[in-house]
Parts: sequence; structure tokens; C-alpha cells
Amino acid sequence: MEKRIEFDEKIRVFISSRCGEERYDNVRTKLKSLIENTGFAKVYLFESRRASTLSAQQDYLYGLDDSDVCLFLIDNADGVPEGVMKEYQRAKAHPKKSLFIFCNENKEEPTHIQKEITGAGGAKYYITKNFDEFIDIGYQSLINDIGEIYISYCKGRLIDPEFIGIAATGSIEEIDTVASESLDKQIFKNIDNTKKLISNEIFTRSDGKVENTCDLDMYSSEFLKVLFNRKNIKEYNTNLLFSTLKEMQSENLHKVVIERWNAIQFYYMDDLKKAIECEKHALNAARELQLPNWIVQDILIDLRNLYSFEAQSKNQYLINSEAQKELDSEKSALFYPLIDRYERSLYEEIINQSEKSSMRSPYSVTFGNSINKYGDYISNIYIMSVFNGSLTQLVRTTDRIKDIAFHLCHQYSDWEFRVLLLRMALIKGNKKEIKGITDLFNDVYGKMNGKDAKEIYEFVKGNPIKYQRNIAQLLAFQHLGYYFDDDFYIEVWKEISSIVNHWIDSEDKLVALGDYIFDAIAENMLRLDVNNVVKSILIKVFDNEIKRFYDKVLEVLSKLDFITISDENVRRLISILTELIKDDSARENLHKLGNAVISLRKQTPDLCSALDDVVIELMPEFFQNRYSLETRKGTQAESKAHVSKFIDEINDRNDTQGKNGRYSGYMDNPYKTIENIIIADNVELESEMVSKIMQASVATLYAENQTLGAKVNAINLITFLRIVSDDSIYDYESLMDKLIKDEEYIFSGAENMFLDKTSKATLYFNFSMMKLVFNKIDVEEVLSLLSSYTDLEIFEKLEALKTIISIFESGKNELVDDKVLLLILQFTLGSTNDSNHDVRYYATKALLHFLSSDNKEPIMKKFLSIMDYDSVYIKSQIMNYSEKLKNLDEESFAFIKEKAIVDNHFVIRERALRL
Repeated sequence: MEKRIEFDEKIRVFISSRCGEERYDNVRTKLKSLIENTGFAKVYLFESRRASTLSAQQDYLYGLDDSDVCLFLIDNADGVPEGVMKEYQRAKAHPKKSLFIFCNENKEEPTHIQKEITGAGGAKYYITKNFDEFIDIGYQSLINDIGEIYISYCKGRLIDPEFIGIAATGSIEEIDTVASESLDKQIFKNIDNTKKLISNEIFTRSDGKVENTCDLDMYSSEFLKVLFNRKNIKEYNTNLLFSTLKEMQSENLHKVVIERWNAIQFYYMDDLKKAIECEKHALNAARELQLPNWIVQDILIDLRNLYSFEAQSKNQYLINSEAQKELDSEKSALFYPLIDRYERSLYEEIINQSEKSSMRSPYSVTFGNSINKYGDYISNIYIMSVFNGSLTQLVRTTDRIKDIAFHLCHQYSDWEFRVLLLRMALIKGNKKEIKGITDLFNDVYGKMNGKDAKEIYEFVKGNPIKYQRNIAQLLAFQHLGYYFDDDFYIEVWKEISSIVNHWIDSEDKLVALGDYIFDAIAENMLRLDVNNVVKSILIKVFDNEIKRFYDKVLEVLSKLDFITISDENVRRLISILTELIKDDSARENLHKLGNAVISLRKQTPDLCSALDDVVIELMPEFFQNRYSLETRKGTQAESKAHVSKFIDEINDRNDTQGKNGRYSGYMDNPYKTIENIIIADNVELESEMVSKIMQASVATLYAENQTLGAKVNAINLITFLRIVSDDSIYDYESLMDKLIKDEEYIFSGAENMFLDKTSKATLYFNFSMMKLVFNKIDVEEVLSLLSSYTDLEIFEKLEALKTIISIFESGKNELVDDKVLLLILQFTLGSTNDSNHDVRYYATKALLHFLSSDNKEPIMKKFLSIMDYDSVYIKSQIMNYSEKLKNLDEESFAFIKEKAIVDNHFVIRERALRL
């Protein structure tokens, strides 16, 4: 019998097709046998898996995640079942190399998937006319693909510019004498276990090998499991580490390091008081034994940080601890022997790789990177931290990995790097940093799945300090809650609700936790039992008089759907709001009270008669302005009265703005408010009212001291009135001729308001769009205008898209020349690829208004692409227009719905199921 050659590293192949039918099962089994007989591949088949505690969906999706290449077998006649669609979406999201074979034996019409991947940028696919050919074609396709890749490698089409021998980089070759008295330089060549664990933390497929190791390496790598939250500190045997360090250190240094490691143990047991005591012992010993000054300063830094953590856990703000005072009194700055050197080398390497990436030929294809080199540098720093017992430097290991992840996210699109970055950021609990990361790498949420979300949450739960752990859990719940599977969500909510209820009931609650609590709840209201949250959490905040967070709770209340809340709870909320209005201090200082009152009044008018009375009595100005406007019945007389009031406001601002050199900024926009009233109440436009609006708006344009922002708003209102009315009401033609004639004067008189980012470019764009609606602009001018926006700031792009939306949301496309429409369509389509999330959001919104039977093909294709990875907010917009999409292109809409049903986000799935 011929012996088959087996390979150490096998290619992992995932076969995706319909399951549970004999002919498919037969094809999959035979194909698996052919592939595995090569000896260099291993095939995942769901039906061949043994019993598992995982759900069926978890099993096959995790199998796909662990595979290197996916082979899709799709019969056009059978379509694409939900399981295959999930596998297809998952393969794209990670992404996986994929081969597609379609069978058109019984149906020529291609599936949605085949249509989507067709084109130069699509995946390889083959069409067979016989179902049984899936076996041979699948096998041949895989083998040929492997051969073609190897041939490309041999011909130099694939390069690895980073390939440098690992052993030659990042290893310490010399030791400063002040670093440690008797540290053997050979130790830093024998830390392969540590290097492998750190490299694998950065990238799980890192090829670090363990060839050279030692006792210090063994015990240091074991502590990494504590650092990375995979092991409890109580499971770690520090005595073995101490025995190893004792052989390497002088007696004096060893005494100090033992105390420092005792502090580390207490830190990881969340006993800050004892950790501080141990660090104090270490400090005193270091001074008595006259150890180098940098060791003393290192201990002081640990103490400073421990004092800070302890203060925060007690609601105290520590400005200057004793440790900080001592550090400030030091004559020389702290320099860490070796640690500083290798940290500098680490960040120099990051900069070097960024420069190489920016200068690399666009025709080069790279495989490999400097991950092992980064791992080496961090490992050397980490070993020194272990050797010296430096708590701060040990904890900073996660910061260094986060910085590397940030760099790798810039260089590569690998999903694993995004998850790593988010994981390391969440455990730090910095909400601004997390927002910045998700805004910059906004495909983080587009590709997030339940497995990733669960792993991140479990990781942040390992933070040793309780209040920091709770903050990290709340942040993870806030940002990832909609991605957890149902069972895990229930489990997490039990933990979160326990944190919240303990906080509400506690006499010495940690104030800092409050902001995170209500942000997390607000972001999960669509998945929570709202009625229960209102009763057991939000109302209890008022019952317990936690006044500091009244505004946070009111903000949550203002966004609720009160239809889901019982009358009993609604009445209780009305009572609470009434009491707050009657309280002079609360009424004056609660900034979100008005929003909550209006939201409750609009949704439950039958229960709010008493609330109306107290608002009229105690908040008369609020009632006359926002309250009566937003809760009005919408009669023509009321609406016109409100319009007149805002016309007066515009005229007053035109008279006072810039007078005597004084400029005012306003939170409201009377121009937009007038537009909203006309739309919402379907106000009958009469000549007299339109004339007054136009007179005020034109006065804004000619006011020498008026701001750029006000002039942009005036232009938009003039444009809106032209779209919704005609020349029988107002002489628009003469007005536009005059404005074009005086265009230079209008621009020169505008002032740039402090803290208002509106620029002359925004003013010019809006003026040009107004000319477009009046048919007073030619194609060349529009082309010049739009081409300039490729180099402008994000703000300018956003304002341009908002202007386009305001013009086309009324459906008056016929006012615009077809050639001009095409230019605007191209500009908007291009904006959907922008790296900024908000630009893509408004571009998608504009496309939804553009969409018609004449341009549906490119726009629907773009929507299908957006449904793969983009944010829930952008996907939700598309689903808001489901009826329009369905009527224009039923087939494409069906594919959009299929993608939404298997989406990783809870809200998108739920909405899709209701379509």
C-alpha cells in the first residue's frame, strides 16, 4: 500500500453548500476525500463533526473562521439558503480567500451571489452544467489555485519586504551595568515562550517558535496569562519565580523585588491598600540598601499610580500624592536602563514600517510583516519588568500592544487587528479613545460578530481592579450589546443589571460609574425590556434622589418609545417630571428636562393635561417657544403664527448681529424651523407669507455683518420655498437674477463666527445649488464645483451632502438638468466610499432620495455593498426606504433583505424579519 505523505502545516478548507440533502452530502463527502488525500489539506464538513456544546450555527461559523480558503458550491435552481448566506457574509467580512462554483443545469438565471462577485474585482468562479461536476471541478479549482499562487511567488510577484531573521532582531545583545547587578545577557536570548505568547496575542497566526527557553522565560510567560486575563493570580506560583530570580539577583535587589512582586499580587487581587503597603516597604528597602536611583523612581511611579487608583475607587480626586511630590523633587529625569532603549526601538520600528508602507509600489503584494519583531521588543521590555517587579511597566504591556494594533490597522485590513485594538482600548475604559477608534476604523462594527463581541467582553472582565472592570464591562456592553447572541446577551445583562442595581442602592457609590451606566443603557434600549428598565432603574434614580445623574436619566427618557411602557409607569414619570418642574433648582439646572417633558407629552397626550398646566405656570417662556411648537395640534392658524414668530426672529437677528462689534451665537435655526413647520403641518403657502419669509431671508444675504452660517441657512430656505411653490406665489425669477448679479457683494459681506466651522466654500456651494434649482447654472460650473470637494475638509463634504439632500428629498428632480444630475450622482456615489462614517451616512441618504427607475442599477449595487460591512446607522437608512426599493427593484431588494436577515447586528436582523 502506497504511503501518503503528511504535512505539518495543512491548508484548512471549508466547503459551503446546502446541507441535509443526499446529493449535496454525497458531493461534499467525495470532495472532502479527494482534497484530504493530497496530504496537505484538511476539510471542514459540518455533518462529519462530533457532538458539541456549541450550537450548530456557532460550530460551522467558527469552522469557517479557522479555515484558510472557502469553497462555495451553489446550484442556481436551489438558490442560496440562509446558512450559506451567513457563511458567504462571514467569509467576506474576515476576509477569506474564496472559490465559487455555480451549477446552471436546471436554471440559467444566476444567483444574487454570482451577480455580486462578477467583475474584475470579484472572486474566482466557475459555472458547471452538471451537478456531479461539483466534485471534480471543486478539487481541480483548489489545486490549480494553489499552483498559480506558488508560480507567482517563484516569479517574484509576491514579496515579503519585512523578511528578516527573527533571531537577528530585537534580542538584547548587551546589558547596562546599572540595569541589574548580575543579569546574564544570555537570558534575553532564551525567552522564546514569552515572545511566542506576545506575538500570538498580536496575531494568532504568528509563526513564533520555541527553541530557546529558561526558567525565567517559563514563569514570565505564565504570568502573561494573568496579564491577558486568561488566568487568575491565585493560580500563579510566585514562589517559583522568586527562586529563579534569587539565583540571578544580588541579595539587596532581591529583597526589594520580592516586596514589589507582593504588591503586584495584591494589585491583581484588587487589594490596593496592601499593594501600597508592599510598595512602601520596597521603597524604604531600596533607599536603605542604596539601590540605583532609577529603581527608587520606578517604585515611586508604581506608588503614585496605586494612590490614584485607590482615590478613584473612593470618589476622591488626587491632585498630588506623596509619591508624586517625591518624583517632582527629583533632580534628574527617570531613565529606565534597557526598557527605554527597547521602547524607543519599538516605536522607531513602527515609524519605519509606516514609511515603507507609504512608499511601497502599488504593484507589490506583501505577505508577512514585522509582528514577530514587535513581539521581540515588547518581550524584552516585559522580561525587564518582571525581573525588576515593575507593576506599571507590566501593565503598560497592553498599551504597547494597543499602539501596535493601531499601527497595523492603518497598514492592513485584517479584521483580527481591529478586534485586538478594540479589546485593548476597552479594557482601559477611555470612552473618548474608543469613540475615536470606531470613528477612524469604522468597519469595526460593520464586521463585528457574536464570537468577536463575546471574546472582547470576556477579556475586559479580567481587569483586576473592580471599578475599572465595571467600567470596561459597561463600555463593552454599550458598544457590543447588539452583537451578542441571545443567550449570551441574557447572561451579560444579568451582570450589568447587578452592577447597576448595586450602584443605585449603594450609599458610597462610585460617581464616575454613573456616566457609563446610563450611556450603556441608552445604547441597548432596543434590546432590553424597556418597561422593566424604567421601573427598576430609571425611576429608582429619582426615588433614591441621585440628583447628579438626573440629566443622564432624563436624556434616556427623552429617547424612549413610551408605547412600550405601562400606564402605571408613565403616570409615575409624569409625577416625577411635574415635581422637578416645581422644584426651582431642578427647573433651572436640568438641561434635559425640557426634552423629556416634550417627548412624554407628544407620545402620551391623554395622560398629560396636568403636565400642560404646570409647564404653562412655571415655564412660560419654554411653553411659548419649544413646548407649544412641538406639541401643537398643527392647525393652519397655529402653524402660520409660529412661522410669523420665526420671521420676526430672523429680522431681529439681522438688525442686531455685529452691531457695535458684538456677535452672538445661537443654538437654534429659525430658517430650518420655518421649513420644518411648513413640511410637518402642510402649511398652505400664500403670497403674503412667502413674501415675508423671502424678504427676511434676502435681508440676511445682504446684511454686511451677518455670519456665514446664517447666510447659508437663508439660501437653503429660499431654495426650499422655490422647490415647494411656483412663480404664481412669488417672482423667483427676478429675485434670482438680482442675487446672481450681487453674488460678489453677498460673499464679501459674510462674517466667520467664532466656533462656527461654516466657510466661504460652504456658502459658495449652497449658492450654486440654489442656482441649480433655479436652472441658472451650467454643467461646467457644477463640474468645477464638485471636483474641488475632493481636497476639502470633512465638514465641507458633510455640508455639501446635506445641501444635496435638502434639494432632492422633495422629489423635484425634474428641476435639475439631466447632465447636472449625473454629475451630482457621481459625486454622491464617490462619497459613499469615504473613510469618514458621517460622510458615508449622508451620501447614502442622498442616494436614497436620488434613486429612481433611471438610475437604480448603480445605486442598488452600492446599497448591496453597504449592507455587507457598513454601520447599523447606514444600513438602517436603507431599510427605512424598503417600500421604495422594493417597488423599483424587487430582486435587488430581496437580496438586501437576505443580507439583513443574517446580519450580525440585532436591530438589523429584527427589522429585516418585519419587512
